[in-house]
Amino acid sequence: MSQLNKKPTIKDVAAKAGVSVTTVSQILNHKGARFPTATHKQVRQAVADLGYVANFSARNTRLAVQRRTIGVLVPQIQNPFFANLFRGIQDYLYDQAADTFLVSTDGDNVKAQQYMKQLIHRSVDGFIIASQLDGQDPLLKKLRRLRIPYVLLDQNEGDQAGDQIIVNERQGGQLVATHLAAVKQGPMILVVPRQQSANIHLRIAAVKAELARRQVEIAAIYQTSALEKSAGALTGRQIMQDFATAPHLTIWAVADEVALGIIKAVRQARKQIPENVKLMGYDDTDYADYLNLTTIHQPVVTIGREAAALLQARLADPVRPRQVIVKPVTLVRRDSTSDD
Repeated sequence: MSQLNKKPTIKDVAAKAGVSVTTVSQILNHKGARFPTATHKQVRQAVADLGYVANFSARNTRLAVQRRTIGVLVPQIQNPFFANLFRGIQDYLYDQAADTFLVSTDGDNVKAQQYMKQLIHRSVDGFIIASQLDGQDPLLKKLRRLRIPYVLLDQNEGDQAGDQIIVNERQGGQLVATHLAAVKQGPMILVVPRQQSANIHLRIAAVKAELARRQVEIAAIYQTSALEKSAGALTGRQIMQDFATAPHLTIWAVADEVALGIIKAVRQARKQIPENVKLMGYDDTDYADYLNLTTIHQPVVTIGREAAALLQARLADPVRPRQVIVKPVTLVRRDSTSDD
């Protein structure tokens, strides 16, 4: 076939418009909302100049096997809480013929921006974000500007645009304080992170308020550098040193990961749980069950599934009303706070 009679291809359109083939495909398939008006005009003009006609038969074949791609941002993938969250997301999306890109930001906003830029470049269809961001964060502003849908998890303030799933932290904090007030022996100690996300701040505030209402004095509040076992162990050793002469202690750790480190420190101090130290965590990770840790159960796998379902629904209907789901929590009593 001579060049004069050769039918123009999508590659020809992309070359003439000065954009990628992916950009042309998305604009012609009405998925190009993220691109500026000027780019749309360039593509449409190139189509008109070349007389390009899309191959709808081939297009329909591709759509039959087309899979959506979802970006998932978490602060710490090594934390069992976020690993279980991702399991729920992946379980749901696998059945929906969708793929996931998982990135761990390590709580670093610069890293989060770089990852998100890469994922946007890969033309992901939407995001599930478990990293702490507020409504004015440049990352969320960029997603809104590009009209890329997202679901926020554990974000309790600031954003009034994206769908959200929020854990009822006030309820959780009240359950913690009510239980500890009932089992308390010796000084009451709280172990909290130095840097607090919005949801953890609410959790801690609820614990303090309920303890105050019940007239339970907090003897000390210790701050950890991170929500990790190693940070919990370091803080736990300091507590054991500061309260070495106390025959009994009652300790609440803001997360199970921190509580696991405290367990190690208590054992190193040759103390016993619960005989000498009553210890409670929060999250109900898999380790909590194995170590008989009293904690607050968050339905994290269910949250992951529901977040994925919310995003899929938003992709199917971009103008549906904004959804905010509040998930309840439950107290799980185990041996770590039982009577001697």
